[in-house]
Amino acid sequence: MDPCTPGPHGVYVVLVGAVAVAAATPHGSEVTLAELAAGAHFGEFAAIGGQSGSVLVRARTAAVLAEIPPEVFRLLLRDEPTVALRLMERLVALVRGLDARIVLLQDGHDQAGRLHRELMLAIL
Repeated sequence: MDPCTPGPHGVYVVLVGAVAVAAATPHGSEVTLAELAAGAHFGEFAAIGGQSGSVLVRARTAAVLAEIPPEVFRLLLRDEPTVALRLMERLVALVRGLDARIVLLQDGHDQAGRLHRELMLAIL
C-alpha cells in the first residue's frame, strides 16, 4: 500500500533510518511534529480510526519501513493487552504534551494581548 494514497493505512514501523512527521498549516507551510528513529512507529490514528492520516511523513535518511495492516493492528491490540496498554500510555503522554503546548500558546496569546493593550494606552 502506498502511504501517499488516500484511505486508511496501517501502522508503519521504522526499521532503519529516520522519518519526520509534519502537519500542513492553513497557510501551506509545514510544522514538524516529531522526528522518529528506528524502532518508532506511526499511523496508529489512521489504523484505529479508519480514516486516512492527517500528517505528512518523510524520510530524513535512507529508511526502511514495515507496514502492519490496520485489521492486523486492531487484532494485535485486542489480543495483546500489553501492546494495547503501551499504546494507551503513549497516547496519554501525547495528549498531556499537547495540553501543555495549548497552555503555553494561550499564555503567549494573553501576554501579547496585554502588551497590545498597554501600548495602546501609552499611545493615548
